[in-house]
Amino acid sequence: MKILSPVIITGFLIFFVSAFSQAEGPDWRLYFKSDNALYSYDARSITESNGILKVSERSVVRQRKLYNYPQALKRIMEINKEGSGKMSDESRKKMIDDLALQATRRLYEIRCSAKSYRLITGMKYDNEGILIDGSISLEWRRIKPGSIIEKLYHEVCH
Repeated sequence: MKILSPVIITGFLIFFVSAFSQAEGPDWRLYFKSDNALYSYDARSITESNGILKVSERSVVRQRKLYNYPQALKRIMEINKEGSGKMSDESRKKMIDDLALQATRRLYEIRCSAKSYRLITGMKYDNEGILIDGSISLEWRRIKPGSIIEKLYHEVCH
């Protein structure tokens, strides 16, 4: 009987641990990408009851248009007052990019047959994962052609 090498055993362990850990977690699938945002839904979160689908969705949006460089630079210098007061251009750019990053998680209900949806919960987080806004809207709305929610509708309502 041949003894398996530690490299092969380690490889098998890594494969099985990653396979089982992914099987239990969310299954995020990209359904729309723009110049400043990525939208995905969790395929494992989809449930159906009485013709209504529930699906979790997330987006990561870079809100560069909301920030102008002089204001962001002023904020950076305020943050850095305790230090030397000087930052490299690379550090400035990273800080501006970080200030502009937002993530949103939403839970939608979608009536595929009626092509309508409602937002059950929506939570917006900053780049550090701190909740900055939340919303609930139980009103049913028609899915508009060309909207991002229409792209999600086409993904989940086959």
